[in-house]
Amino acid sequence: MPSFVVADAAWAKNKGNTPAFSAGGQIYFRETMPEQNRGMYATHEITHVMKQVGYTPYLDFVSKTPDMLDMSTLEARILLEHTAKHRGIDPFNTSLSETDRLNLYDELNATLYGHISSGNMGGLNEILNTAFYDFSAYTKELNELHERFKSDNQKKWKEKTRYSLKNYSDAEQRDHRKKAIAFFGKTYNWNETGYLTPAGTKLDFSGRHEGGPGGYRTVDHRDIRDAIGEDYGGDDYSGSMVQFMSEGNIRISPESGGINLSVEPTKSQLDALSDFIGKNRGEVILDLDTPDGQTVSSTEYPRGTHSSKVLNDIKAYFKDGTKPHVSELAQFLSLKGTENAQEIAALKRENESLKARVEYWKGQTRRSQGVTTDRKSVQKAANALVKDYGAEISGSDIAGDLQSLYDFNPRICQW
Repeated sequence: MPSFVVADAAWAKNKGNTPAFSAGGQIYFRETMPEQNRGMYATHEITHVMKQVGYTPYLDFVSKTPDMLDMSTLEARILLEHTAKHRGIDPFNTSLSETDRLNLYDELNATLYGHISSGNMGGLNEILNTAFYDFSAYTKELNELHERFKSDNQKKWKEKTRYSLKNYSDAEQRDHRKKAIAFFGKTYNWNETGYLTPAGTKLDFSGRHEGGPGGYRTVDHRDIRDAIGEDYGGDDYSGSMVQFMSEGNIRISPESGGINLSVEPTKSQLDALSDFIGKNRGEVILDLDTPDGQTVSSTEYPRGTHSSKVLNDIKAYFKDGTKPHVSELAQFLSLKGTENAQEIAALKRENESLKARVEYWKGQTRRSQGVTTDRKSVQKAANALVKDYGAEISGSDIAGDLQSLYDFNPRICQW
């Protein structure tokens, strides 16, 4: 899926503090993102992408999302109200347009899936189990939708990306790499890297060759044609990328931890990849292609994966065709590590004041403008809700849950 990194200075002028956004099926990330919630951004935006590209199974899911919420509960109503406020929509407007309705529940799904996929649920499980008739079923179906979307995209790629490669001599291939280095330049910064050559050289795709400031990758991998020649890779724009990879160059997508190769890597490349995997703390995506551009395998490795695991998977594939596999145990241990860290953090917060706890949740889920919730205001709102609904409880009985829901706001959004 196309993704790009934008410099902090340019981002701040246009997008404020929001760490990511998606548009037209493409995802854009801010150069510097908070480490704590890094795992939430991509999956949040991929959910939006499913809507943007008109993915029918997801659109069907969005249409039935309202029926999954138990609107007789205060938790569901407040959850929906806050999501709607984020999108500038009145959720209880009886004449709500189909477009607003789609945007509202897409935003809800994207926000929740960011938390679900990253395992960063904090204290939200109890609230969401009340807000939904069956939150476990909702989670299961949304997870399956993302897996299906990924699989369908891979199938389309296989059907559409078959390229006729030209058999260049070794001398010609060396000349191609020489031209690429001369045109784009070398870099020692993984964040700027577009390709890794057989000699282990990192090609600088930060845009410095065009006068850019550098610091992150901004150049499309397919622009390798600009360095080698307009006829390189054939008539299709992507053909140049496929051709260059078939000559032993590994495509690197530093913004997502992506490694894409179609030819067995050299020792120099394996050594460099070990460093790249370590830099990403094992959280990388390995795509193995045929030389003519068909994806054979796409594997996401969880944080904490040792570089030797990824490198051995690559070696095994090129030795006997064994496709990489991440065990459920490894996935569980990665998630468990995240949960343990959260439990430790929770214990440290146990004796903190209410203000400190509110600040914590603001840091987890605030939007670019931020939200400050006042305890007295929450109590007042709780009393008003009890009065409006004629409930036979006191405002104090629901003030705690209400406080948590007010602090739960979508952190990232779609433009």
